Amino acid sequence: MKFFHKPLEYLEKHTVNLFLLSLFLVKIPPFYIPLPLIKVLTTHILYRLINLILLMAILFKKQKRNIFTLRQPLLFFSFVYFLFQSISVLHAVNISTFLNQYEKLTQTFIFFLVAFYLLRTRQGIFKKVIIIFLLSTFVNIVIQLLILINTSSTLAIMQIFLHPKVQDTISTNLARDRFSFEYYDEITIPLLLYLYFSNKLTKVIKPNKYIYPILIISILSIAFLSNIRSRFLIGFIAFIGFFLTLGKDLFIRIFFRYKYFLLIIVTSLVVLNLWLSYSNNYSVVDRFLLTDDQDTRSLDFRKNMINYAFNIGAANNFSGVGLGNFFEYLPSSVKNRSYQLVGLAKKFFDTSIPYTHNILAQTYVESGLFGFLSMILLLLYCITIDFFLLRQEYNIKKPIIVSFWSLFIYALFNTPAPLVFLSNFLILRILTEIPDAEI
Repeated sequence: MKFFHKPLEYLEKHTVNLFLLSLFLVKIPPFYIPLPLIKVLTTHILYRLINLILLMAILFKKQKRNIFTLRQPLLFFSFVYFLFQSISVLHAVNISTFLNQYEKLTQTFIFFLVAFYLLRTRQGIFKKVIIIFLLSTFVNIVIQLLILINTSSTLAIMQIFLHPKVQDTISTNLARDRFSFEYYDEITIPLLLYLYFSNKLTKVIKPNKYIYPILIISILSIAFLSNIRSRFLIGFIAFIGFFLTLGKDLFIRIFFRYKYFLLIIVTSLVVLNLWLSYSNNYSVVDRFLLTDDQDTRSLDFRKNMINYAFNIGAANNFSGVGLGNFFEYLPSSVKNRSYQLVGLAKKFFDTSIPYTHNILAQTYVESGLFGFLSMILLLLYCITIDFFLLRQEYNIKKPIIVSFWSLFIYALFNTPAPLVFLSNFLILRILTEIPDAEI
């Protein structure tokens, strides 16, 4: 045991910092870590390793508070959801695909347990988590701006460090005049608005007051330029949702005090739309208006996938078809459409067809009725808690609630990246339940 004494002592001293590092790593794209002998270690793999080590250190700690009890509602509902996702292996046809998805689910559940424990036992970590959200958002904005400003050069450099799957996703969508970057920076908007406005209204913090509006405008502008409807939609919902939680009196105070800031945001988006309409004859506004047949077909495709998911799920009600196995149960007539396509259309179809593009339909078809009900129960619990919190005096938890539900709404229209989505989803949920949370 003496051999493990110093490592355990080091872990105990740096547990919070290691956890915060892992949170930062999962909120940015997976980059390769340049090591002389190990060429497969990415930042997302490091995220996995850190949380696995931290969980083992917590479980083997001699003196620890009994936090991991199923009497905790959030822990209980999350465990039930994880359990039914695990059982879905019973009807999995493609075991390797199941294991690939299950590994990501397991890793995020480990992250959840570590976050659940630390945020209830360590003082001052709440504020540090918020800082990580802001820092990762800033890093992602810089990466996206570099890609948008000088696409070829930036992607050529990133080819050395960035994970190939992420490169491929970005390149494929850029070829379709879309900019895909699924790290959900849009959900940070309510937090940024709160921090910006709280300077004068609640005197909570004293940062550089200009950084927040710059980040907010950058996020909304990039989402608009992405030509991806769901990205701009989640940003819009996060922005409007923040103001809907303010209450009449606070809303009026903020509106008149910061009317020029709000005017700059509206003006920026109008100018961007005019510029895109002039240079490309096409913008995200046109996508919402369905001016192109391709945009209508995209919605029809999603509708069809959801219908297939519920039909297949109904035939496999108990445990579903298994994580990642929706494609295996699709009719051959649907899967064979790939052979009728070529080039970019074929590539996009092949990457889209394995998913339902709706988190509820995906959960139902993959984990059956019980898995679906476990998610519904988790969401109902969240709604109950949030309804109570929203009726209280205004505080940091309200914008966190808006961020949480904005992220979930995104998953109703898209296939979320499991590791990144669930990590954000769970940490936001935990943040809403921390008693006396302050920054």
